[in-house]
Amino acid sequence: MTSGECILKQRKRKKLTQKELSLKSGVAIGTIRQYESGRRQPRLEQLKRLAYALNVPLGFLISKDDFFNDKVTNDVVEATIDDYVFREALDEHEQKVADSLKLISNKIAELPATELFEMAIAVKNLSPFDIHWLVVKHFPSLKKSQG
Repeated sequence: MTSGECILKQRKRKKLTQKELSLKSGVAIGTIRQYESGRRQPRLEQLKRLAYALNVPLGFLISKDDFFNDKVTNDVVEATIDDYVFREALDEHEQKVADSLKLISNKIAELPATELFEMAIAVKNLSPFDIHWLVVKHFPSLKKSQG
């Protein structure tokens, strides 16, 4: 399977036409056609745009065949590794936030309604990362019980 076939597979999986993928990614429709037909090899910038538009990791658009036949440049390999490492870190962070929110919900059940209202006002504009930081800072016993 070539990179073009990987792009085609992901596009079909997402039920997008070439035109829709072109509009979402900013990659010309003719270029997408050439990739999918195997007449042209995508460069890193186009692969990044297509991966973002298809909401898939960059590695999903790179074929093993192209990789082993040296059709994949070093910058594409490095970007794929960076994308993988970033997604792994993001998954780990999201899990920590989810665990913290579970523990918070258990503690919240014990709070009086007035304190709940004040907390809701205080945290409504915070990111999940900020909420996690507050939990770790203000509820150290929760952090210890997480493991």
